[in-house]
Amino acid sequence: MSTSLPKPVDNLSGGVTDRRNIWTPPKLSPKSQIFRIDDHITPTVVVEHKKAARSIGGQAQRFGLLLALVLLFVFFAVVEPRAFLSEINMRALAETGVPILIGATAMTFILASGGIDLSVGSVIVLSGVMAQTYWDGVGGREVSGEVVLIGIAIALVTGVACGLINGLIITRLNIPPLIATLGMMGAALGAAQLITGGQDKTNVPEILTAAVRLRPLGIPITVYVALAIAIIGALILRRTRFGLRVLGIGSDERMLKRRGIGVDAYKVRIYALSGCGHFDPGKVLHHRDRRPD
Repeated sequence: MSTSLPKPVDNLSGGVTDRRNIWTPPKLSPKSQIFRIDDHITPTVVVEHKKAARSIGGQAQRFGLLLALVLLFVFFAVVEPRAFLSEINMRALAETGVPILIGATAMTFILASGGIDLSVGSVIVLSGVMAQTYWDGVGGREVSGEVVLIGIAIALVTGVACGLINGLIITRLNIPPLIATLGMMGAALGAAQLITGGQDKTNVPEILTAAVRLRPLGIPITVYVALAIAIIGALILRRTRFGLRVLGIGSDERMLKRRGIGVDAYKVRIYALSGCGHFDPGKVLHHRDRRPD
């Protein structure tokens, strides 16, 4: 669906008013996407209606990766059915996918806004190191649930802080996201090495280990947590004003600036909030220990 500029109309004093002075873009629905405005020909806003996404090409683009994943699953199920489809292997695959799903949910907001973050792995390590260092300092494995929650909060705050720094460097210093996040990658990893001295942090609290071993309906509880985070992220991206503006920034940043939307503030917010998913899910949710190397 394309909404173009109407012809000039008469104003109340009898003169002719240029419609460009009073025209406003159409209200976007959660199913719409913003495309580029041609400033040299006609100020036109092109909005993709939900019906356009039902085309074969649109469906292939949206579900291509899912189809490839299904085909790989079927292939290995046929080649090695007993080993691949065993309960142990299915559980291992699900648990391995937990940190990937959480990190991918956070990264989706950055990519949707037209940015990129190369520092994810290093920030994950630093966040986990900060949480484990706190736990080691207050009792190691024999700590209470309140202490575990404080450690998780420290990991989240560390991720948000790193994301906030990335966003400020990108917007205030006008440095491309590729360069800014590359610098953060080295800084976060270096900080983790300084804190740990290059040694493993393996003293995970017992209460956290017991919690992540819970398996409601035979499925690890960490899988439920990751799915909940992914669903919440999808709802925010597709059903809220914040999510629509994230998509708008990635589609046409200049148009949003002309509408008076603070694009730079949104970018900082995107990187900071995405940092919530950049704590160490391997340690906090799945008790898989890492060494910063």
